[in-house]
Amino acid sequence: MAATDNKATYERYLKEVWEKGNLDAIDEYLSPDFHNNDAIPTFGDGPAGERKLIEGFRAAFDDFTTSVDSAVGDGDMIGVRWSAQGTHVAQFAGIPASGKRVTMLGVEHLRFENGKIAEVWVNFDFAGLLVQLGAMPAQG
Repeated sequence: MAATDNKATYERYLKEVWEKGNLDAIDEYLSPDFHNNDAIPTFGDGPAGERKLIEGFRAAFDDFTTSVDSAVGDGDMIGVRWSAQGTHVAQFAGIPASGKRVTMLGVEHLRFENGKIAEVWVNFDFAGLLVQLGAMPAQG
């Protein structure tokens, strides 16, 4: 499948699953043996683990929106720079709800197999999110 098709699939996945919260659609986008290579411990492999991760973010951040800011690809691999916004309405990473509107930034490399996301490597600016939530001081 062409990288442009994979980018379109990824954008639909962000909108349908992450943004709209349609977790029943997760199997349409993730392969059954999906693996998340995120450096931060996740909730396990497969669509079930990713579902738990998404549920946590969506519970903590209301009015969640996403965008693909840029993407490049070759064959079954794409690299994506994304941003997401939400209002912090519930505890997240031990931080009580702040009511603050935040922007999250990240870069992902995704490998596709048979038109579905099979593997992802994530670099997420967690420190930047902690600064916005007031849980960590900004660096001068």
